[in-house]
Amino acid sequence: MRAKTTCLTLAVSMFMGVTAQADEVSFNDALLGGKFSGDINTVIQFGSESDAGISAGPMSDTKTANTALSLKYETANFNGFKFGAAVQAGYDWKLDDGQPWQVQGEDDERNSIQSINLQNAYIAYAFDPEATKSTIRIGRQDIISPLVMRSSMYPMKDAFDAVVLTNKDISGTTFKLMYLENWRKRYGDSSNNSILEKDARFDGSVYSIYINNNSVKGLNIEGQYLSNDSDSTLAGDPPTNFFTSGPYDTTFLALNYKIPESQVVLGTMYVDADYDKGADTDLWGARVATKFGKLGVTLAYTSTDDANSLPGTLGHVP
Repeated sequence: MRAKTTCLTLAVSMFMGVTAQADEVSFNDALLGGKFSGDINTVIQFGSESDAGISAGPMSDTKTANTALSLKYETANFNGFKFGAAVQAGYDWKLDDGQPWQVQGEDDERNSIQSINLQNAYIAYAFDPEATKSTIRIGRQDIISPLVMRSSMYPMKDAFDAVVLTNKDISGTTFKLMYLENWRKRYGDSSNNSILEKDARFDGSVYSIYINNNSVKGLNIEGQYLSNDSDSTLAGDPPTNFFTSGPYDTTFLALNYKIPESQVVLGTMYVDADYDKGADTDLWGARVATKFGKLGVTLAYTSTDDANSLPGTLGHVP
């Protein structure tokens, strides 16, 4: 832990050294010029009873409703720096029977949260654009990518304590390097005390490399690699977390191509996972999508290896 703190201190000192040469900007002006934003979301969820057992997870026989209010603030640019924070509050409408799904109740805890917690708290820095189109964000933040994701399905949101470096120096290409310290779950002071609700403090390194390229007209290429060396943390949302354990590496690749002068999009996707313990697995899929006026139609097919151990996405996602 001491080494990590030292590295962070050196990084901040380096940034301060760079910005000290820039034109002086009033911090008060940066605070007063910041932006407030917010949203309020409600999700009502009903699920029929399933005989699929643990594979169905909390979606079986669920009756839940949750509303969450999120308030966010980010300062204006202060010599390349921005500071951001967000607070969220959730309210449970008590549609369930009060029993958690692990004991055969109907309460999907992901959508029945009554809590107030700190959603985001970060420092962001934009490097000199004449030298590089790069930004770095340090602290509790939202991450949305194929293999690391804050879910948008439920009103309350997760976050990650992380360092994320984003670079756009290559035309049409976004590159991200992510290092994750903790997975901050959205439950706050929930009284259910479920293992699914406790923040995940990774006991090993968790990092990811992400790239998105659309330099060829009509073609989008998206790829990501994730290495999770943590030995004691479940890999994600139920039910997949029950079938994955121990360190693993996983790779994601997706290609989507829009046929010129048409509304037709062809897509393909491949994911594989390599475990230190347990059976390796993979998934592939293909799709065809088109539009008829305002009506969109998609035909898709996916196939998963019988090992039944695909970790999916790290974070609370469906």
